[in-house]
Amino acid sequence: NHHNLIIMDYVKINLIGHDNVLMRSYIYFLKEMKYDFSIVLLPIFHKKNKKLNKITPITKSNSLESYYSKINLKIPRTFWNDQKINNLLLNYFEKNYEINVNGYKDLLSKDLRDISQINNIEFLYAKKFNITSLEDINFSSYEGMFLNTSSFIYTDKLIQNLNNNIYHVHPGYLPELKGADGIFWSIKNYKKIGMSLFKMNKNIDEGDIYFRKYFDFFSFQNDNLLSLNFQDKYNFILSTLDPILRGFFFKKYGIQSFKKLDLIDNYSGNYYTFMTKGELGKTFQTIFKKSI
Repeated sequence: NHHNLIIMDYVKINLIGHDNVLMRSYIYFLKEMKYDFSIVLLPIFHKKNKKLNKITPITKSNSLESYYSKINLKIPRTFWNDQKINNLLLNYFEKNYEINVNGYKDLLSKDLRDISQINNIEFLYAKKFNITSLEDINFSSYEGMFLNTSSFIYTDKLIQNLNNNIYHVHPGYLPELKGADGIFWSIKNYKKIGMSLFKMNKNIDEGDIYFRKYFDFFSFQNDNLLSLNFQDKYNFILSTLDPILRGFFFKKYGIQSFKKLDLIDNYSGNYYTFMTKGELGKTFQTIFKKSI
C-alpha cells in the first residue's frame, strides 16, 4: 500500500479537545490505518471563570481525566453497549457505507491511556480550566497539525498559538451549510449528509476548505429507535452517525487533502442556528422509520 506510506510521512496529527465520541471516532479510524498520532486533552471548561489559571500538563493516567472522560462518553457508551443497537449499527454502516465499526464499541469502552498506538497524551490540568488559560499555552514545540474534537469557539489568539494549523471536520457541506446542528440540517434540506474539512480561523466555519463531499443518507428502520424519546433520538445521531461519518471522512478523504494547494474558497454561505423542536421533530421523521 505504497500510496498510504507517502501520506503518512507527510502529516503528523495531534487530536485536541475533549475525550468525547468524536475523538474516539478519529482514534478508531487512525488506528485502523496504523497511523501514529498524539492527543492534547482538555478538561471541562469553567465558562464563568475568566482569569488566568496555571495549567499543568499531565502525561500519565490520572483520576480527574478518567472522570471527565466518563462524563463525556456516558451517553454514547449507553447506545453502543446495547447489544441490539450495536448489531443494528454494525449492519447499518457496513451495508450503507461499507464502513466496518466492529471494534468501535470496545474502543469506546476503554480508558484512553489503555489504547495502543497513541504516541503521547497530554492532559492540560488546571483547577479552573478556561479559554484564557488555554490561550496562554505555547504550542510551538508541537509538530504537525491539530484536529479539533470539541465544540467551543476558538479565539484568534488560540488559533495563532496552535501555529495557525488547526482543522475541523464540519458535518455540513461548506459554505452552503454553516453553523449548528449541521447533520440535522443536512438531512432535512438535502436528504444527504455533507462533510467538510477546513482550516479554522476566528470566524465560525469560515476557513479554507480542503475537502468536502456529500454522503447518501439512509434512514434507520427500527421500532426500538423509533420509540426513543426526543432527546434520546437527538443523542443517538450525535453518538453514532455523526461521529462515525466524520471519522471515516477524515480517514478516507481528509488526510490526503492536506497536500492540496488549490483550496476551496469558503465564501459567505448560509448560517444555521440550532434547530427548533418542530424542525427537529420533522427531521426525525426522515431519520427514524418503522422496522420493515
